[in-house]
Amino acid sequence: EAWRRAGGSPDAAAYAPGAVRAFSESGDGAAVEASGGVVREGGGGAPIATVVQLLVEGYGAREMLSLRGSLEGLGLGGAAFVHSDFDVFFEQDATIAGYTLASLGAVLISVLGVTLLLSAQPAFALAMGACALSSVVLLAGWMRLCSVPLSSLSVVPLLLAVGLSIDYCTHVAHAFWEAQGTPGQRATRALAARGASVSLGGVSTALTVSLLAFSGTAIMTTYHVMLSGVVLLGLWHALIALPAALLLLSPAGGGSGDGRGGGAVVSTMQRSKAPPLPARRGSAKELA
Repeated sequence: EAWRRAGGSPDAAAYAPGAVRAFSESGDGAAVEASGGVVREGGGGAPIATVVQLLVEGYGAREMLSLRGSLEGLGLGGAAFVHSDFDVFFEQDATIAGYTLASLGAVLISVLGVTLLLSAQPAFALAMGACALSSVVLLAGWMRLCSVPLSSLSVVPLLLAVGLSIDYCTHVAHAFWEAQGTPGQRATRALAARGASVSLGGVSTALTVSLLAFSGTAIMTTYHVMLSGVVLLGLWHALIALPAALLLLSPAGGGSGDGRGGGAVVSTMQRSKAPPLPARRGSAKELA
């Protein structure tokens, strides 16, 4: 550093004293320099940088961060750094988990807020949030089952799962809230009114993404696996899990009478009894 500030350029013999000079003159030192391990000023002056090549088995994001931590512990600052041609890919692997959790949290909070604002029903918003969270958790298991790693490709469908799950479940939940009768009757009527439409929407989406299975690219095949899982889990929550949960959580009585309080609604429409006809006067033959 001193000779650099002074503008000088000492020769290699003066700059590399003792063991360093001996090593540079040895066969091993010549081999290291021949492999590009020593960078000299002007191509033949004093050494200004060295390159140490490490062969790390299973090198990935964790090993990259471990090597960086080791260098930081030496207190060398910016004088030494770790570099690999694949670090650009490992950088996303090192940060994708935190980014995914933060994004999922923001999406779930936004969905809960908008659902509560539009429905003015806290129970309805909580039901939608529970379905969305359950879909994301089960989709993570689906990724494990299908050997799909968490990456920049799979995180996009994972975030889309929240919106698509709400899209499937909100129709059935809204029909349940508007239906009248006991909880069992309301669940049955909600499925009868919206179940077919929700099923057709899921089937049409599944048929659309099935074409991606014939592509040979990693992007398309990843989207096919992820979106297929989103549709499957969304339909399962909308047609099976959500009606069952609403059936169990809705009270059997004590509702407001309009089908929204969870209680049974008793219909006041009853068949009225017709008044008796007046007796007719006539002969016994006519009366008979």
